[in-house]
Amino acid sequence: LEYLKGEDVLKNALSSSDIVNVEFKKNTSGRFNNEGGKGNLKIEYDPTIGNMVVENSEVGKPITEMRQSGKVQSPALAFLHEIDHFLQWTIDDGATLSVLAEIPVKYYGNKSEQRVIEGSEKTAAGRLKEPSRTNHYGIPVKTSGPTSRNKIGYPPNIQLQFELKKT
Repeated sequence: LEYLKGEDVLKNALSSSDIVNVEFKKNTSGRFNNEGGKGNLKIEYDPTIGNMVVENSEVGKPITEMRQSGKVQSPALAFLHEIDHFLQWTIDDGATLSVLAEIPVKYYGNKSEQRVIEGSEKTAAGRLKEPSRTNHYGIPVKTSGPTSRNKIGYPPNIQLQFELKKT
């Protein structure tokens, strides 16, 4: 959390009366899960999985065919992204988040993802000197830790896709 300490999203989450559990989920790039409703909110996260940013022209292609930019967002930035979804949920117990998630937006999938990526994620990426995204896609990559932006491999499910492509 030290790495993200200057971010308003983190400050607001820490001062929220709502509770979100952070669950370590190996090889998961991050996901806010509100399926259980209030009292069961969780962020699934692996502090070693970052995201390699891809250009908009790569959106829609299989991961194995995406041109790799080499620009990696840290796992910490992925965590902040999910915290922002949690904060959106806290405003009205998910009503606005649900509506935004149903509005399709090119490159982002939906309005909720666009709001986070163009808002808190972009601001934090600039402050932390990390690459920013113009879409909600990318290639999950293994890093050495939460603040690392160096790809050291792929999560097993992604690695398998690349290996199968070779055959």
